[in-house]
Amino acid sequence: MIDIHTHILPGVDDGAKDMDMALLMLRQQVLIGVTDVILTPHFKRHNIEKTNYIEETFSRLKQAVTEENLPINLYLGKEVYFKDQLLDLKDTLAFDHTTYTLVEFSTTHEQSIEETVFNLKVLKLKPIVAHIERYPYLKKSDYHSIKRTGGQIQINAASLYGLEGFRRRKLIHYLLKESLVDYVASDCHNLTDRKPNLKKAYQKVLKKYGKVYADQIFYENQKKILDSIKA
Repeated sequence: MIDIHTHILPGVDDGAKDMDMALLMLRQQVLIGVTDVILTPHFKRHNIEKTNYIEETFSRLKQAVTEENLPINLYLGKEVYFKDQLLDLKDTLAFDHTTYTLVEFSTTHEQSIEETVFNLKVLKLKPIVAHIERYPYLKKSDYHSIKRTGGQIQINAASLYGLEGFRRRKLIHYLLKESLVDYVASDCHNLTDRKPNLKKAYQKVLKKYGKVYADQIFYENQKKILDSIKA
């Protein structure tokens, strides 16, 4: 499996607090069968100056993984908290060396996600809507519209098996039944309430929706992103 949404990079956001915690989280990823992880620290306009520090921290973590002989590959991405004024930062929104961008929206103030997806597509980016189940102002028709506009949909594993409430679990199964989901990710932040958890989610999708779809949304679509990074 490949995890494209994580907060494992230490000391840069509300995820792993230090290098020790980051390595423990990566060990957990290995134990549950994850082979590749994209690190996606939060990105906002006001913290763009942290870019160099994030890149240095990424290099240190990769070195630590090598020294620990952990069989896992790391890639650097970001989770963009979207506001209109970010459109002028086109060159800083995507995962390194790709056109994929993981975009987060407000969970309390309604935003036009479909319009944002369209604008990002105009900029030749490939928008992935992060944890789409968290936006209560979206209607069922909106999910279909986002897909038709060119957006890709990511859901959190914890929502799939009910840790984020009945409503979100019900929505997740609607999205899966309609084949609207492109990626399942952990969005892991720690080793307690928001830990790496893809294995359990994969098993549930495998049992209810079949191996073809499970492999597609836990591995094959993610591999397209990695192939883009490697290219």
